[in-house]
Amino acid sequence: MSVDIDAQHSNDVLAALHTLRHQRNAFIIDLLETVMHTVLNGRGIYPARCFDHVWVYGVQSPVCRHPEVAGWIRKQLEAARPLLAAASSQRAAVERAVIAVLDPSGSRTIERYVFDLRSAGYDVTASCEASLMSEAEFDVRALLLRLGLVLCYWNSRCLPRA
Repeated sequence: MSVDIDAQHSNDVLAALHTLRHQRNAFIIDLLETVMHTVLNGRGIYPARCFDHVWVYGVQSPVCRHPEVAGWIRKQLEAARPLLAAASSQRAAVERAVIAVLDPSGSRTIERYVFDLRSAGYDVTASCEASLMSEAEFDVRALLLRLGLVLCYWNSRCLPRA
């Protein structure tokens, strides 16, 4: 009888771990989407009139309304989703996500935003769901606020716009 209970418990733990990994990956995708829109807006790559502002994790963030831009961002992020899922299932990690801004000709990178996904330290095997998500949400708020400040500073210093 105890063997059946142990097997059921193991199945429950594995199912919970799978759910947490899925939520973590969805969280990373949401974060990257917000960052992409923030960079496009903050660096003036598209006109300000193309953006609405929405609340994301307690921070007001820009979202491009243009259907082709929004569709392109979604397409890029959907391509990343299986990579995150594969890394999760193999107990490996996608090391970093890079958002590169190219010059108008598309031949040279003029800005690069690198997000080291390993350094966040969100180990889904060692944390319960509530504390994992609240800690991550706090960090995302801080990241989005810092990114907004950096972009404002860059713009005020008359750096060349992309």
